[in-house]
Amino acid sequence: MRAFFSRYLPSAILAIAPLVTNDYSILDLVGFSADANGTTRLGFIDGPKAEVELTVRLIATLAGIALMLLFGWRDAPPARTLEKFRREYLNRTIKDWRRKTRLHRDIRVNVMFAKWTLSGLVLRIVWKESFRASDKDSSIAFWWWQGACGKAYRKKDAVFVQLEPSDVAPVGWRARWGCGNRFKLTPFQLRKTKALKAVLCVPIIEKHGEDGVESYRCVGVINLDATTDAGTKYLEGHVQKLTTALAEHGTLIAKLR
Repeated sequence: MRAFFSRYLPSAILAIAPLVTNDYSILDLVGFSADANGTTRLGFIDGPKAEVELTVRLIATLAGIALMLLFGWRDAPPARTLEKFRREYLNRTIKDWRRKTRLHRDIRVNVMFAKWTLSGLVLRIVWKESFRASDKDSSIAFWWWQGACGKAYRKKDAVFVQLEPSDVAPVGWRARWGCGNRFKLTPFQLRKTKALKAVLCVPIIEKHGEDGVESYRCVGVINLDATTDAGTKYLEGHVQKLTTALAEHGTLIAKLR
């Protein structure tokens, strides 16, 4: 019954709205005709019949649209189901992978997918692990031409960088305020990432087409980063091993967009 109402109620309201008009309308049919002075009273709405009808049409139309959007959002489970599955899959997979590879406890992991927005193509975090509530970069995003993640995305190849003091606190107006620094970051992004010491970015590659005529497209990146010297040393000594392992995971993660 609930599914029936969610499917047909908004359309029914929008269909009724145009009937609340003209000299003889649905209001007359249900007993809300104008009195001798031409005034119509409908609950808290009263006034000349034309004005009351306009108000009722407006309310009915807005209510129908609101219900349509509400029920449409509630009854569109694929995106939410995929998001939940992705979160549970990555939680379990990365946790097992961290244990098996003895990944250093100071290493954080996040997955970014490339998303088109009004401002262009953006790499946005869709899942993260080992981030703390105090980490300022927990929800940061980068345009495709920014950062080590943007470089890995463009090159379709892994990128490892150790950050220098000049990378997180560049000197000079252009470097600090005009995206003229090493990774083309804005002042806002520089403040958010100033605790980083090293990052390994591995592209997430999606395969298209049949064998022999296949093509490959980068759809995001998996990032391992460190905010401590111990974590940085670990990343530096395991770049190839970690890149190979993450590339294998990336094949499936690409399907979870």
